[in-house]
Amino acid sequence: MAEPLNFALPEAPAPRRRGGRAVAVGLLLIAVLQLTVVGVVLWQRGGGPLSAGAGVRLGVDAQRELALKLEKQGLTESAADAWQAYLAAKGGEASKASEIWYRIGTLWQDAGSYERALAAYYTSESFGKMPKLETEVGRRVQECLDALGKYAALRYELKDRTAVGGDAKAGDEVVAEIGPRKITKLDLDRLIEQTVASQLERFGRGLTPEERSQRQAEMVKQFADNQLRRQVLGQYLAQEILCRKAREDRLTDQPEIRAQLQEAERSILASERVAREVAAKVNVTADDAKTYYEANKEQFREPERARVAHIQVADEEKAKALLASLNEGQSFVELARTLSQDPQSAAKEGVLSGFVIAGRDEAPGLGPIEGLAEAVFATAAGSIVPKPLRSAKGWHVIRVNERLPATLPPYEKVEQDAYQRLRTEKERAVQEAFIKDLYKTYDVVVHQRALGGAEESAPPAVDAAPAPPPKP
Repeated sequence: MAEPLNFALPEAPAPRRRGGRAVAVGLLLIAVLQLTVVGVVLWQRGGGPLSAGAGVRLGVDAQRELALKLEKQGLTESAADAWQAYLAAKGGEASKASEIWYRIGTLWQDAGSYERALAAYYTSESFGKMPKLETEVGRRVQECLDALGKYAALRYELKDRTAVGGDAKAGDEVVAEIGPRKITKLDLDRLIEQTVASQLERFGRGLTPEERSQRQAEMVKQFADNQLRRQVLGQYLAQEILCRKAREDRLTDQPEIRAQLQEAERSILASERVAREVAAKVNVTADDAKTYYEANKEQFREPERARVAHIQVADEEKAKALLASLNEGQSFVELARTLSQDPQSAAKEGVLSGFVIAGRDEAPGLGPIEGLAEAVFATAAGSIVPKPLRSAKGWHVIRVNERLPATLPPYEKVEQDAYQRLRTEKERAVQEAFIKDLYKTYDVVVHQRALGGAEESAPPAVDAAPAPPPKP
C-alpha cells in the first residue's frame, strides 16, 4: 500500500494591521493550490479519476446496468469485474450469488482465462449447487480443466461428479507415505503431468498449440498403465529420500555442491527467461506457415532419391563372385537371405530402410560409401550396380529398386515442417534481439582481440534451433 501523502503547509506570516483582507485571500489561494496538487497526485497514483474506493460509488442498479452493457459489447474481462462489483454492492441471497458467479465464470472462459473461470465456477458451487445449472457447470469445469491440460484433475472431477453417495474423493486414495506425508493418486497423476509438460517444454517447441495439447494428452494417457505408474512413483520416492538424506548430511554446505547448484540455477533461470521472452513475442499461425511455404518453396523441394537393396560380404573377391552369379541369373533375394552379412537387411530381402539421396554418398543404416550416389543414379531401376562398393562394414553389391525424381510436395504434406522452420527463425530473431538489448542494459564488452579476433564488441550468436519433438 502506498504511503499517505503528507504536504506541510508553509507557516503563515503574522497578519499585518493594514491590508489584512488581502493577506487572508492570499493565504486561501495558497491552500487551494496545495489541495489541487494533492488531488492531482492522488489522481495519478490511482491511475485515473476518483474510483469507487475514493468515495464515489455506483448504485446497485447502475452497477448492474454497467455489467450488462460491458457484457453486451463483448468486453468480457471488464464485464466480469463489473459483475463482481455488483455482487459486492448488492449482497443478498446465496442462490443469486451462485448464478452471478456462474455468469462470471462463462465470461472468463470466453476470454480464455481458464484458471479464473474455474475459480468462478467453484465459487458458484460453494454458494450452493443449483439443479438447473449443475450439469452445465460440470460441463464447463471439464472444458476448463481440459484446456489447461489438467487431465488427472479432469478424470477425478468426472469420478467425483458421477459418484453415488459417500464423501471420499476419487483422487484421495493414498499410494505411498514418507513418514507423516501421504501421497495420493491425484498427487501421483499431477507428478506425471508435470513430467510430461517438462518434456514437451524441452522437446516440443516446434509443435503447434493444438498438436502440443494432443501430444500431451497422448503421453499422459500412456501412464494409465499401472506398471508405468509404479515406476514413476518409485523414481520419485527414491529421489525424494535421497534428497532428504543429502540435506541431513549437509551436502549443500560443501563448496563444490554449492557451485553445481548455483550453475544449475543460472542455467534454469536463463532458459526460463528466454522461454518467456519467446512465448510473449513469437506466435505462428497456420496462415503464417502457409505464407512462409509459398515464399520459400525451394527449401521444401525433395531431391532425387532412390530405394536400394544390398548384399554385404567380407571382401572384394567375394563381392565380384557374387556379382557374377547375379549376372548369370541367380536370385538377388535368395542370395541376400543366405549370403548377406548384414542380418537386419538380409531378413528383408536386402532392402534398406530410407533413401539414397542424389549427391550424398551415404546409405541408410550403413553409413558413408564412396561413389554411392554416382553409381546408383547411373543405374536404372530394377538393375544391379555394375561394380561392388566398399564401406567401413564390408563390400556391397547393390540393386536399385526404385528411383524417384525431385519433387515439390504440396503444402499439406509439409505443413508441420513449415511451421517448425518459421517458428525456429522467429525464435532465433527474438533471442538474438533480446540478448543484444541485455548486452546494452548490463554494459557488456567483449574484447575480441584478446581472443584472437578483431577488436569489436558483439553478442555471441544464439542457437535457437529446437530439439526434435518426442515421438508419441
